[in-house]
Amino acid sequence: MRFSIPIILIFLFAFSIVNAQSVKVYSNSGILIKNANKISQGAKLKSCEPTDLILAFQKGYITRGVTCSSILEENNPEYTIALWPRVSLKDDFNSKRIVFAKFVDQSGKIPTKGTYGYWGYTQGIDLEGEQFINGINSVISDWGYKTSGDNAIFKEKQETPDLAIAGEITHLAKETKGTAGFKISVLVNWSVYNVEREKVIYELTTAGYSDSQKTHKFKEELVLVLKDAIVGLIASDDFIKLADDQGSPSVDEGVTAEAMILPIVPKNDISDYGEIIKNSINSVVTVKTEFGHGSGFIISKDGYALTNSHVIEDADQIDVIFNNKLTLPAEVISSDKTRDVTLLKIVGGGYQPLPLNLSGGETEIGSEVIAIGTPEDVELGQTVTKGIVSGYRNIDDKNYIQTDVSINPGNSGGALLNADGEVIGIVVAKIVGTNVEGLGFAIPVNEAIEGLNIKFE
Repeated sequence: MRFSIPIILIFLFAFSIVNAQSVKVYSNSGILIKNANKISQGAKLKSCEPTDLILAFQKGYITRGVTCSSILEENNPEYTIALWPRVSLKDDFNSKRIVFAKFVDQSGKIPTKGTYGYWGYTQGIDLEGEQFINGINSVISDWGYKTSGDNAIFKEKQETPDLAIAGEITHLAKETKGTAGFKISVLVNWSVYNVEREKVIYELTTAGYSDSQKTHKFKEELVLVLKDAIVGLIASDDFIKLADDQGSPSVDEGVTAEAMILPIVPKNDISDYGEIIKNSINSVVTVKTEFGHGSGFIISKDGYALTNSHVIEDADQIDVIFNNKLTLPAEVISSDKTRDVTLLKIVGGGYQPLPLNLSGGETEIGSEVIAIGTPEDVELGQTVTKGIVSGYRNIDDKNYIQTDVSINPGNSGGALLNADGEVIGIVVAKIVGTNVEGLGFAIPVNEAIEGLNIKFE
C-alpha cells in the first residue's frame, strides 16, 4: 500500500507526457519570433517557460504577441497571430491632449539599479528618464494626437493633459548580438488614466520587437522596442474612441438628432445688481459626480440645465445641489464635446430658470458681468464674483468671452451674466502663465445652445 501513491503519480506523469499536445504557430504576415529569435511558420510548441514570448512582426504592421503558456492553454492544434497594417489618424482628427507618464518594469530583466563590476560602476536604466518619456511622446504626437504642451492655453490643458498613459513592462526577452547590439521583444500592459477624474479608464497589453541592426547599447534598443509597443495601443479602435475630442453625436452620449424645443425665459425687469444676484442664485447648481464637482444652471422650469462636458465625463452618478442644499439626481440628455457643453435633466419640475442672451450680439468690452458657481469646494456653492468683459478671443477656431471675473476650479459650467441678469456665457477655463493672472473664459451661450441643437420658442 505504501507504494500506491508514488505509482499513481508516476502513472499520471507518464500519461500527461503521452497526451501533451503540440501547437503549430503561424502568423498571417511577417515573421514569427520566439523570445528574441526568429522561428519558422508552423513551428511546434510543446512546452515553454512562463516568460517565453511568441511574437509576430513586420515593418509597417502592428506587432502582436502573447506568452507561450497562453498559446498552450488554448489547447488547439494550431494558433495564428494576425497582423494588420499601421494606419495613422485622419488629418482632421481632433484629439484630447495626451501625455506619456512613465514605465515600470515587472519583468526583472531591466537593470534599473546601478552596479559595480570589474570595469567600474555601471549606471542603471532610468525608465522615467527623458529618453524614454520623450521617445514615447514623440510617437504619440507623430501619430496625430495632441500631446500635452501643444497650444496649451487653458489652465486645465496647461497643467494637466486629458489622458495620461503609463506602461508596465511585464515580459522582456533579449538577445545579445555581440558588436551588432541587441534584439529585444516585450509585452507591455498599458494603463490609460483620465487625469481630471483620477481614474484608469482603459487597459491594453501590446507587444513590441526591435532589431535595429545597429550597434546600439541595450538602453537605446530598449527605447526602440517600447516605441514599437506603444503603436499597438494608440492605433487601437478603443483608444481612438477614448481620445476623440470631436464631440460627434452618438447614442452613448445621449445626443439626440432632433432639436430640443424649450420655452423662452423672459428677461427680468431688474437693474439692481443685488436683486439680480438674489433672483439668479437659486437657478445655479453645483454639479457633483463621483470624481469631483463643477457648476451648472437651470434653463427651463422642467429641470433642464447646462454645464461643461468635462464636468460629467465618465460619471456613473450625477447629482445637482441647489442653494438650499437640496440634492437631486440628473441625467445627460445631450453633449457637444467640441464646445465642451452638456444638457442635463434634473428630476422633477417647477424650477426657476435663468434667461439666456441668444441674440448673438456681443456685450460691450468693459461692461460689468457676474459669475455664479462653486469654486474649490462644494461648501462654497453659489459663490458670486464680479468683473468686466475684457475681450473676445478665438482660440483653436473656437470663440470665447474673456473676463477678469475671479474663476477657480469648480467654476466650470457656471453662468456668466450681464447687467440685465441674462446668461451670456458658460464659464469654462482660466489662463495661467508668467505675469498672467485672473483671466477667465466663457463659451458664448448662443454657440453652446446651437451645438446642443436646442431651440427656444
